[in-house]
Amino acid sequence: MSVNRIIDKFNEMGNLPNPDSAYKLKSSKLILKNVRTSQYDTVTLYKLTVINFWASWCKPCIQEQTSLEKLSHKIRIIQLSFDTIENQRKVINSNHWTIPAYALNDTFFFKQPAILPMTLILQDSTVIKQIYGQQNWADTLLIKYFETVK
Repeated sequence: MSVNRIIDKFNEMGNLPNPDSAYKLKSSKLILKNVRTSQYDTVTLYKLTVINFWASWCKPCIQEQTSLEKLSHKIRIIQLSFDTIENQRKVINSNHWTIPAYALNDTFFFKQPAILPMTLILQDSTVIKQIYGQQNWADTLLIKYFETVK
């Protein structure tokens, strides 16, 4: 697999940061409210983690979910939303989604995105890529990339 092909793929997705724009999160462990259980969970960020910001009213967020579900069989994905737990639960349950979903009610770890969906790709708690808009996360080239860095 060519590194240039991967870079081209990320360029197609937009917002490819230069190495200086990567930033480290405050912690590799996040305490987040689980949408399914309403309990607080400690979520550990692995070597490679994808964080997807979404909302129940966001049609592109819901449309990209199928490809995120496919990717979730290869790497760790978590979903975050500032939406109400009730609204999230309704959409998650009606669509039978399996990706762990968490509600955010403050901006301690993350700011509310101005554009949804927004996806962060983290490597060792450092955001290495920030992507806006609906994507095909089941793209073969992306899956191969994620498999090589896990």
